[in-house]
Amino acid sequence: MQGGATGATKPGLKVFPYEASPNTELQTVANNVDLAASPDQVWALIGQFGGMWHPLIASVKLTGKGVGQLRTIETIDGKQIIERLEAEDNSQRLYRYTNVSGLGVVDYTGTFDLKPKGSGSSVEWRVQFLADNQATLIVRTIVATLMKTGFEALTKRFGALK
Repeated sequence: MQGGATGATKPGLKVFPYEASPNTELQTVANNVDLAASPDQVWALIGQFGGMWHPLIASVKLTGKGVGQLRTIETIDGKQIIERLEAEDNSQRLYRYTNVSGLGVVDYTGTFDLKPKGSGSSVEWRVQFLADNQATLIVRTIVATLMKTGFEALTKRFGALK
């Protein structure tokens, strides 16, 4: 030891002082896009739980039917994500799903909601989650990027509502 100390100069702590406490607050990422296509046209593409409209998806495999069914998504970079359909209402153009595996999250719920807007439609995609084994900022960035990429593809396909 340097400085002549022969022992601890102050009592030790029971926790590492620089470790942040876990974020236990449910995180929300939401985005929407207004499209120059009728709600029926847009829902025909995105309203199917096993749909292949998102450009980052290489393949989708469904297991089961209706509420409770699983979709196994393989992304274009080879990752696998498994999600479960929790609610579906085609008349309201809405479905809700949860993440089973593939993302570093717990309590992950995503919702797609499509509404008429003027001569076109508006799609809202909302996700709530708690990060698990990775930083909340990383998960927020991944989810926001998925939304942005998906909405850019929808805008390219249907055009933006003016």
